[in-house]
Amino acid sequence: MIYDDTCTKICDTCRHYLGGGCCRINLEAECGKGEFEAWEPKELEEDHGH
Repeated sequence: MIYDDTCTKICDTCRHYLGGGCCRINLEAECGKGEFEAWEPKELEEDHGH
């Protein structure tokens, strides 16, 4: 699960974040307590040509 507000803000912008404190690649504890090493930017809808 996500541990604090800082992580939540960072996780909200990550492509792996599913919401509710859950990570698609199951790195909540490792990434959230550390340097957010698994963080990748979410793709924006306009990036898909929509």
